[in-house]
Amino acid sequence: MHRPLLRAFALAVGLSALAFPALAQDGDRKSPYPHAELDSQHKQAVVTSGRVTATLNVDDRKSDGYVEEVPILQVFVDSKPVLKIEGVSAGETAYGDAEIVDMDDSNALPEVVFSSYSGGAHCCTQVMVATGTKNGAWIAVDLGEWDGGGDYLEDADHDGRPEFVAADQIFLYAFDCYACSAAPLKILQIRNGKAVDVTREPQFQAKLREWVKALEGWRQPNGEFQPGFYAGWIAAKSMIGEGREAWETMMKAYKPSEVEKVEVCRDTGLYGECSDEQRVQVPFPVALKTFLDKNGYTF
Repeated sequence: MHRPLLRAFALAVGLSALAFPALAQDGDRKSPYPHAELDSQHKQAVVTSGRVTATLNVDDRKSDGYVEEVPILQVFVDSKPVLKIEGVSAGETAYGDAEIVDMDDSNALPEVVFSSYSGGAHCCTQVMVATGTKNGAWIAVDLGEWDGGGDYLEDADHDGRPEFVAADQIFLYAFDCYACSAAPLKILQIRNGKAVDVTREPQFQAKLREWVKALEGWRQPNGEFQPGFYAGWIAAKSMIGEGREAWETMMKAYKPSEVEKVEVCRDTGLYGECSDEQRVQVPFPVALKTFLDKNGYTF
């Protein structure tokens, strides 16, 4: 279930030209980076780091007698507004989180990572990054929607600059229930104002191996076949050059008579929306290999 993103604190340094009443104070979440949070108790929050200030506010949207709260991020440089981003709503309560952190070495100022939660048991947290360009303009970079309640920033290669690190969402529910689904890591960086998938770059191999080791703790000690585990584990192993070995291990455990076939669309070989006439059932290894290949997890 969703862990509330937000219990905020505020730093009012350098805000003489701005007024932010009833700001949230230090909360339970302990981010290593300067951060501010919104939740059901705190409708405004602010954080400053150097020249950059991030404020969070709630915008009430009324429709057919229903009030929906939408989290709003505003970014200021030297107390001057440079960017405004609207987050996603969880309904009657807005959840939003802003962290000021240096992710892009191509510009002079740090980024603001804005996370907002849309509600639901396993989805979704939308992540946007406010970043300054070389010409001084500020833009919003969309990192997409992710499972979980935040805490995605990690210095995965230990170079002093954090990356966005999360499980690859396409594996959740792909071959098994949510709780039964393992997934490989996805590592993103902000480079020159753009989101770049750097997962396969050499400096992250140690992190990927660490993740594989953690996934292997999911394996059933009694040898019971787990389609959700094997899908994510083989993908993760392929990222460290051990995909073929993992596939062979899976095939030794696979017993066709005990594992249900997978329903896919005839034209793509993948699960998804298609007509009843297009639906076919194929053995698990066939469906999995097609899924892995089409999503770049080759070996």
